Order: sequence, then C-alpha cells, then structure tokens
Amino acid sequence: MLKKLTFSKEQYIQFFVFIFFAMTFAVRSGSGYGAFPLLFITLISLPSLYRYIKHHPLTLLEKSLLTALVAFALLPMLSAYFEGLSSSAYDKPARYLLCAITFLLLLRYKVTLLSIALGAWLGAILAGANALYDIFYLGMERAGGRFTIVIEFGDISLLLTAFVILCYQKLKSKIPQFLIVISILLGLAAVILSQSRGGWIFIPLLIVIIAAHYRSICFSFSKKQWISALLLLTTILIAGWLTAGEMINQRIKQAENEFTLYQKGQSNTSVGLRFEMWKGGIQSIKNTPFFGGGEKGIVIGKQQLAAQKKISLPPDVIQWTSVHNQYLDTWGKYGFFAFVAFLGLFFIPLTFFITQRNKGDADTRSASYCGIALCSGYIFFGLTESIFTINSTVMFYSFAVIIFYSCAKTEANVDL
Repeated sequence: MLKKLTFSKEQYIQFFVFIFFAMTFAVRSGSGYGAFPLLFITLISLPSLYRYIKHHPLTLLEKSLLTALVAFALLPMLSAYFEGLSSSAYDKPARYLLCAITFLLLLRYKVTLLSIALGAWLGAILAGANALYDIFYLGMERAGGRFTIVIEFGDISLLLTAFVILCYQKLKSKIPQFLIVISILLGLAAVILSQSRGGWIFIPLLIVIIAAHYRSICFSFSKKQWISALLLLTTILIAGWLTAGEMINQRIKQAENEFTLYQKGQSNTSVGLRFEMWKGGIQSIKNTPFFGGGEKGIVIGKQQLAAQKKISLPPDVIQWTSVHNQYLDTWGKYGFFAFVAFLGLFFIPLTFFITQRNKGDADTRSASYCGIALCSGYIFFGLTESIFTINSTVMFYSFAVIIFYSCAKTEANVDL
C-alpha cells in the first residue's frame, strides 16, 4: 500500500515560487497563482513568524523595505479615500501590503535558486510560445495583449529571459542545454514581437549586468568552452536578426521620425504624446508638491497647460489619469512622501543585491544579479510607462523582489 505523500511548508513555498514565474504568461494574471498561495501560507504561519522575528530581529534594510512597501500602499489608499474613488482604487495599493506580509514568510524560509530558475525557464518558454501564437496565428499587430498591456508583456519577458541567462549554471545541471537555449530564444522572441521600445533601452545595461555576473567564470573558461560560448552567442544574435531584424529597424526608425516631428511641432505621435503628458505631470507636481492631487490632479495639470496652449493633446488623452512616466505619475498623484517610498522600492533592495553579489555561494550570487536586473529594469521601464498602474507589474515586481531577497540572503544578516 502506497504511503500518503506529505509535503513540508518549505516544499510548498518552493513550488509556489516556481509557479509564480512559470505561470506569468500561462494564463491571465498568472503570477497570482504563485503569489496568493504564498500569502495564504504566511497568514496561517503568523504566530510562528512572530516568534521567529522576535528572536531574529530584522536588519535596517529589511525594515526599510517593509516600510517602503507599507507606505506605498497606505499613501495611495489615503489619496483614493479623500478623492472619493471607488473600491477598485484600493486594489493595487493593497497588493503591496500583501507583499509586505509575505516578505516575513520568505525571511523565515529561504527560497532556493532552483525553484526560481526552473520557473523563469518555463515562463520564458510560455512567453515566447504565446508571442508566436499572437502574431502568426491570431494575426495581432503586437504580442502579449491577451495577458496584459503589450509594453509590460515585453518588459517582463525580457526579465524572465535575463533570469534564465543569469541562472544558466544552475539550470544546466537539471535541464539539457539545448532546452535552455530554446527558452532564451523564445523569451527574446516575446521581447521583440511585443515591439516594446521602452524595454529595449534597458538591454545594453542588462548585457553589462550579465557580463559582470559571468566575468569570473569566463576567466576560467577553457579554449573549448570559449568557442562554445561564442557559438551560442552568435547563434542567438543571428537567429534574432534573421527573424526580426527588419521589425526592430522599423520600430527604431519610427521613434526617430516621431522625435523629429515633435521638434517640428507635431505631437500627435507615440513619442510626442508622451512628451506632452510629461509636461502635464510636472505641472501637477507644481500644483500640489507635498501631498499630491490624486488622479484628478493629473488631469487638472494637463488641462491647465492645454488651456494655456503650452501642450497639444487630444481631449481623451487629457482625461487619462496617468502621464506615461511612473516617477511623475507617483509624485503628481500622491505627493513627495509617496515618491520617496516609491524610490525606496527600487533602491533599498538594489542596495542589498549589490552588497550580496560577491558574497556567499554561487546561488547567492546568481540571485543577487537577478535582483539587480529586476530593480534596474524597472527603474528604466518607469521612464516611459506608468508601470505601477498595471496589475501584472505590481504583482511581478513586488513579489519577485522579496523572492530574490530571500534567495540572496545569507546566514549572517546584512546591515549597513
């Protein structure tokens, strides 16, 4: 008679971390299939977590990150309350509170790099497969719209692909190398077919991050390994160029043409509208710099400049409650203090990952570089998109940060 299978809490955590990355583009809101079970485990573990935290005090960085998560949840909630918005306005901020609670669980139970690596590997495959399906079967102009906004689809696909590359050493012990290469190629296909130029500008820095991670390994390569690595890189570049070189060229030329048109006074383009909306965001900050003007404040800022003939925007764009720049969007809506908390969501974990990148074992270093790629990526993505107005970004960024933090944390608490 077969014994009844039982799983420990640690095993459930590893499984749901895997699901978090793997299911990102398997279904709509796929990351929630991993995040919300982690929250449930946290809630039923609160008494034991309280005892653990009592005997293992949080470091300054951990307290700071928790504070940033809570502040970036409560300040938008207060803004929504005073503005009289519907209950849906509380949905996205509440997710940062849920993430803050789950952070306590992942400080107690260390996430393994293998669960992250396998999840990212499958997630990149599904992203690429869905991108190909969208373009070549459904005939969509840009890939990813069935799951989230196409810009976010491209951004997250790029990060999933980066995680696969940064965890390559871990993956190759469990998965045949040709399947890892397929995952990378499919992930890059999703990035290209989404046509998300805002994510493309991050690629040069991402290459630097990957090179920094592998610099010590590369120095120990044999001649045969160097040839294999160069062949792999050449194959990826040639495959990418042959399949999407013309599309990339067209998108880059389009951006250049739109910038030229904007200089000549024509703003009714993707680039031109962004520049005009950014002016509206700056105006909303000037109107209420400390406490923000809420969603109405963003609209009022654009209306003021439009009335003064200082910007040219279609009426429907003026009514948008975002300005396609997360920095201006956050400060204009919620004020200076929320803006500081917003920056904390990036730079507090980034500080931790940078300090950890050369500590611990190979898994710790890989997780740290994944965290650096995650934080740096969203610092770039926020320049051209109001990224945290989108559910997929809120869930993916906030929970991925605490997952990588847990994996990169060494036995000795890190404090500054």
